[in-house]
Amino acid sequence: MKNLLLTLFLITTLGFAKTNDSLKFDSNFIFKLNENTITLTFENNFDISSIKLINLSTNEITNFPFVNQYNSLSIDLKNYTSGGYVINIENENFIDKLMLYIDTSGLRLIDEKKIIKPIFQQKKNNILIKVLDSNSPVDISIMADNGQEIYLNSLEYEDLNNKIFSVGFDINYVNINLKYDNHFFKKRINF
Repeated sequence: MKNLLLTLFLITTLGFAKTNDSLKFDSNFIFKLNENTITLTFENNFDISSIKLINLSTNEITNFPFVNQYNSLSIDLKNYTSGGYVINIENENFIDKLMLYIDTSGLRLIDEKKIIKPIFQQKKNNILIKVLDSNSPVDISIMADNGQEIYLNSLEYEDLNNKIFSVGFDINYVNINLKYDNHFFKKRINF
């Protein structure tokens, strides 16, 4: 059902999609779209941790190696099957998601979304977590290296942004899991 709704959404928006354009989003890269090729050109100081192409029909993930000394990457999608795809461009601070559609007339950009990752700050054995781009409740799990549950609850994002989590001095690290707005973030903090 989810794939059917997604396909229906993609098909209805095809008339609004652009091709053969060079687009500069509110990001650190320029996105150029040709009939079968995507070219991403990054700013020189932009540090990428991963680039993934996700087939929305099969959930198949293709990882693209990227060397940060070079500032561009071209992806040829000529032999890919028709359907919806998402490119995830991730660094330490955010994830850019580009939704694409491939059919017999070529490659189209459907949508672009930037997800700001949560910010984790640590001083001594205190942790502060900031969520900047959500208005929904945040599910939080903080587990210590010894298996001790430090925190497991939901908080409104405003309450989370003002809360300080304290852990015992005998703990070496904690694993933090956050879930909100259908996104899941993990972070390990060492003490």
